[in-house]
Amino acid sequence: MASKVGALIVRSIPFFLLTLSALVQTGTFTGQVTDSTQAVLPGTEVTLVNLDTGESRTVITGNNGFYRPTNMSRANYELSAALDGFKTLIRKDIELTVGEIKRVDFALDPGATSVRITVSGQAPLVNTEEGRISTLVAADQIENLP
Repeated sequence: MASKVGALIVRSIPFFLLTLSALVQTGTFTGQVTDSTQAVLPGTEVTLVNLDTGESRTVITGNNGFYRPTNMSRANYELSAALDGFKTLIRKDIELTVGEIKRVDFALDPGATSVRITVSGQAPLVNTEEGRISTLVAADQIENLP
């Protein structure tokens, strides 16, 4: 009896994983915007551009300087933070995967908003938002399970 239950569980894993992946198709960005002295900057405009589709979304930081747009499609993004009296900071090629909470902080320097600072090719960020380890599983990997 126990072997039948175990076999049923093993055969159910691919179905469960496919069902789970159908439920979660988006990720979340989060982060805080500060100035060069680490003072929070409420009211900062953070723009997220999906580099695959060209779609953009803009959010405003709260009183604590945090932003958190949810339900973002899996894609590569360009994020920018802009506030009057500060230089605009742009971060390019930020990859967001399914179910991920990606933290991207900004430290803005005082200056004219017409000055744009672009950061690209940055090292992978350590996920400090969640206490879990995850990975994406492709459909062919599931199909090839023993």
